[in-house]
Amino acid sequence: MNKKFYDERQQQDADRNGRKAFEGTFFVLAAVIIAQMILAQGDVRQVLGETIAILAGGGIYLGLIVKDGNLNRHTPRVMENLIISLSCGVFFALLFIVTMYLKTAGRTSLQVLGIWGAGCMVLFFVLGMAVLTILAKSAERRQKKMEEKYDE
Repeated sequence: MNKKFYDERQQQDADRNGRKAFEGTFFVLAAVIIAQMILAQGDVRQVLGETIAILAGGGIYLGLIVKDGNLNRHTPRVMENLIISLSCGVFFALLFIVTMYLKTAGRTSLQVLGIWGAGCMVLFFVLGMAVLTILAKSAERRQKKMEEKYDE
């Protein structure tokens, strides 16, 4: 007896709910890490477990999406990647400036923090753009391979 537990619609609903639950957990964990680092002026060692969990979970999630060729359901657009990379660069640069200002208790000049923040923004922008481009190309190649496999 090989009876399925879910029918096709129920399986899709369960998969979608699982994905949403993971994404919710991922963002809550990220918010907790940020809050602990900024508000508690904590050390990275205090949030090491959360950081490892979020990096592992995000890495596995991205790896599975790329492996299945599902990263981009549409043609990757350079403008989208630019906007996402720039937004993340600005967000993390501001986060860095605020965190460093709080950690140094205002002993560091805003000019120095601004220079470091600009450097961080450029670094995160370039890193984000590179990662998004690599992921998009990888997913595109994987999708083509899957299409060729199923066309045979």
